[in-house]
Amino acid sequence: MTDRDLVYETNNIGFDEQYPNGGIKCKNYNLCGAILPEWWFNCKGKYLCINCDNFGWNELQFRNLSNECIVCYNTDIEIKFPTNCGHWFCVNCCKKILYWDESRYHLSPEPYGCPPCPNNCNNPIKGKQCYCEEYDEIQEIWENTNPEEFKNWNDAEHFSIENSEEESGSIFSSKICPMCRKKYIK
Repeated sequence: MTDRDLVYETNNIGFDEQYPNGGIKCKNYNLCGAILPEWWFNCKGKYLCINCDNFGWNELQFRNLSNECIVCYNTDIEIKFPTNCGHWFCVNCCKKILYWDESRYHLSPEPYGCPPCPNNCNNPIKGKQCYCEEYDEIQEIWENTNPEEFKNWNDAEHFSIENSEEESGSIFSSKICPMCRKKYIK
């Protein structure tokens, strides 16, 4: 076990809803966004969140983009892809390649009879929804006043998520480097 890195802990304090008084950023915070409790190192012996540790990524390498991302042309922070093939991609592209995003399969409740979002958000029939707090209240009222319609939507959304399979050749969730096609395996 390595020694605690008090300089890292001091320079990488992060805040979120779970740790409003502060915690320690995961070493891969730019990718995962995880904040660790102060006792984490004493328990795990490293500064990686449970997801980064379970995926076996260890500490990833990050750098500011000197040019555009070769996949999406973004000009943000980039990550050395964890296959160690030497290719670098922006954080956004790496998230799409490395993580499975169930929100891509969420369904709008409007076709099932729910009123639209009061903020005039454009929610696609299938895909990421707005999740506005005001819309949560409308959906709760809709659930209570139209339980059958709500159940049909809820069942359809669960079916959409549980039976989702990425299209053949899709880079989403593939864990495959889009340049050399090397697959990340833990």
